[in-house]
Amino acid sequence: MVAKRRFLSKKEAKQLLEAIEAKLGLTDLPREGYEEVEDEDAKLILLNREPFLVILEDGLALPHLKYLLKHGHCFLPKIVVDKGAVKPIGSGADVMAPGIVRIDGSFRENDIAVVTEERMIPIAVVKAIYPSEAVASMKKGKVALNLHYPGDKFWKLSEKL
Repeated sequence: MVAKRRFLSKKEAKQLLEAIEAKLGLTDLPREGYEEVEDEDAKLILLNREPFLVILEDGLALPHLKYLLKHGHCFLPKIVVDKGAVKPIGSGADVMAPGIVRIDGSFRENDIAVVTEERMIPIAVVKAIYPSEAVASMKKGKVALNLHYPGDKFWKLSEKL
């Protein structure tokens, strides 16, 4: 199926911006220029024709990795992982405690965070299973669910644009 594409109305854009500010703390965004792109299994929001947000099936919006790579990711808490964890997480694996080098910022259970490698390059967007304080002291176990990574359906949809 070819991706469907449409501009958001002013009302839809306003609602989206309010949700982004509440959930991600991202402010000072333009009020217009938002498009929705959808194919059979992925939905994105574009800002000025560039990938901006991933929309999950439950309606949760999270930043697209291409947006984070281009515009920075300082507004999200970071889980920094060692080089041994980069390939698995960058291929879709969930984040496990042993691969974590440090946590920059703080998050609560179910908050969105970005996983970076040690040079601070983002490799995934995740949802925390535990708060950052608990993760910092964990030695084993899964700590975050991988929601978006290079090569996933959201990345592939953005490649078609």
